Order: sequence, then C-alpha cells, then structure tokens
Amino acid sequence: MRTVVVIVCLVLGGLLLPLVTSALGEEDVKGASVCLPSPGNAATWLSNCEQAANSGDGRSAIIIGEIYWNGDGVPKDNAAAAHWWKIADQQGRPDAAYLLGNEAYVRALLPPGNGKVDFAALDEAARWFQKAVEVEPNSAARAQAQELLSEIDHLHKLMPRT
Repeated sequence: MRTVVVIVCLVLGGLLLPLVTSALGEEDVKGASVCLPSPGNAATWLSNCEQAANSGDGRSAIIIGEIYWNGDGVPKDNAAAAHWWKIADQQGRPDAAYLLGNEAYVRALLPPGNGKVDFAALDEAARWFQKAVEVEPNSAARAQAQELLSEIDHLHKLMPRT
C-alpha cells in the first residue's frame, strides 16, 4: 500500500493551523495521474482536476480547493476553495469538513471592513468542525477540530453578538 500525506498550514494570530491533512490510500493513488499537481504548476493541472472532480472524484475536489486556497498558479480565492471543498464533502470526503471549518473560521475572524467577528461564519465553522470531529479519519485533524470548537465556544463567551 502506498500512502501520500499532504499538509498545508496557515498562520493565524501566531497559531500554525494545519489546513489539509489528507492521507491518500492505495485506492486514491490509482487515478493519481489525473489530478496530482506539484506546487508551482497547479494551474496547468486545473482542467484535469476539475474534470475528475466533476466526475465524482472527491480527492480532486480537495486538491482544487487547495489550489485556490493557496493561490497556486491562480488568483487566491477562498470562496472558490470552499466551493470545491463543499463538492468534496458531498462526494463523501471526510477531510472536507475540517477544511471547510478552517475556511469559515478564517472568514469569521478576518471579516472585511469593520473588523468585527462574523458570528454567522463562526457558527458555520463550529458546524463543520463538529462534523470533522465525528468523521475525520486523521486523529491530528480531529483533535485540532475539537480544539477549535473549544476556541469558538470561548469566543462566543468573550464577545457578545451585536
């Protein structure tokens, strides 16, 4: 069995948050040549990856989300990343919930304009992290999701909704 581990991190407020912790098993690697970009050349793979994702390959949808999240050869676009991760979630990828939780968490804490916490996005993050705690196969990502749920609960206590 061949295993590939992909880890991408985000620094937010001095915290290093793992955003992608996907362990790809043998079944994932069989079709890997369809959508397996390396950093720096992701944009050239985007069409192949989109075709694979639209054909039901949730792993490819995760990868497309990573491409947009990181701005790898395309403009950085967190909304596009979330779109593809939602597709991956619909296709049964358990790792998508954690990624979507992180995307909503970042959106909640870094809202444009007024600098206030976006509580709707924070609640969305909590829902995704709760799902990740329940379905994420990676124990480190599960633990991180649980920790972020605790942080969200703490934020709700510290900052009343306005």
